[in-house]
Amino acid sequence: MWVLEANVRARAFYRRYGFTETADRTHSSLNNLPELRLRLDLRTASTHQGGPQG
Repeated sequence: MWVLEANVRARAFYRRYGFTETADRTHSSLNNLPELRLRLDLRTASTHQGGPQG
């Protein structure tokens, strides 16, 4: 998933649910703002304790 680099609240939210940042970077097609890619490893996501029920 892509998220704006400057959106620290969104980045923290997704980290809480097991997403990690990758080295992939791009710029938004809408406003040419820097974006970074977040990744969720589904093999470990089911054991993550930070989810809505955890």
